[in-house]
Amino acid sequence: MNNSYLFSHWVQISFAAILVSLSLGCADDQASDEMTTPNEVRDQSSRQSRDRLAPEDSQTPIEQATDLRDQGEDDAELIDESGGQQAVPAMDTNDEVDDLNEGESGRGECSWTGPVGIKLVAQVSWPGGLAMEPGRGEIEIWFSGQAEDGAQGLTTEGRICHVTVPDFHTTEVAGGDTHGTLIPSTAWTRSPTLTLSFQLDSSAENNVFRSNPTAVLLGSEMREPMGAWPDSGRQLTHVDHDQDGHPGVTTHTVEGAEYSQPRIALLDPNLRAQQIFIGLRTILGFDGSISGCGQAVGRADVIVDQRVFGCLTTTGDACNRRQTSLLDSNMPQFVIEQARFEYKTLEAGGGCDAVLTNLP
Repeated sequence: MNNSYLFSHWVQISFAAILVSLSLGCADDQASDEMTTPNEVRDQSSRQSRDRLAPEDSQTPIEQATDLRDQGEDDAELIDESGGQQAVPAMDTNDEVDDLNEGESGRGECSWTGPVGIKLVAQVSWPGGLAMEPGRGEIEIWFSGQAEDGAQGLTTEGRICHVTVPDFHTTEVAGGDTHGTLIPSTAWTRSPTLTLSFQLDSSAENNVFRSNPTAVLLGSEMREPMGAWPDSGRQLTHVDHDQDGHPGVTTHTVEGAEYSQPRIALLDPNLRAQQIFIGLRTILGFDGSISGCGQAVGRADVIVDQRVFGCLTTTGDACNRRQTSLLDSNMPQFVIEQARFEYKTLEAGGGCDAVLTNLP
């Protein structure tokens, strides 16, 4: 290729460039000379706004968010390939897609629906009396239920399935003995169900997990379950929830070398009760935070009240009114000092045994 040819080719390119520049200049002059009326400006702006707002197709919000993410990735690749610049990270729309995929509860992939267990541990004390020494101890309560997580919140329905109460001691006048009480788990299987409604805005850790206090009665009933607790068992209506033919629910005295059966006569150490029929009220409230998916911990509001309806002596005889009154007036009246709870969704199935295993 000779020099004359190169020179001729360069001249042609330069002449073409000059013509393009002149054309662009004329176009700019023509645009500047044209006048647009205010009405035309308003109409043009309205058309542009409608074009921006009108959907191009009938894509769902999830498809639009996914397309937006893909477009961001393509733009980033074009910048990197064409300009040699460092690639701009593609816009991440995964969070938006996840939000759109959340269920009615608005809590994403974390499910709170299914069998659940709750364990409460309360530090309690009780005052002394004629036959009762003051004392301190722990009450443990296990709840077994089924939770339903929906748009209106988390609702858990079930029953208290197991309770342990501390031992208590009588004064020297009443024998100076140690007594323990057992409430059979079977007594709770026929008790009224308890429905707990939890405030649960999000499954994120440390978010609020709260429920207003709710009362459940065992062996008794009240017109106002959250009302004042009676001063005597004679003022309380009894219900045979364990269906054994005795008023209230039947509790058993703990047997063993360290334990004695409670006396039902101050002056006769041989008169003792082996079974006591009681009415029990438990009030539960929760004020905690989420500790994980389907789990929560925190402070509990607990009240445990009890009254005696009657008893059976060690010889199988029914206690008389005076003997029953002695037991009723000397049962520990628990004062809750503090209480904690643990709430857990059970993956392997529910029931009291599963609750006791998962929340020992």
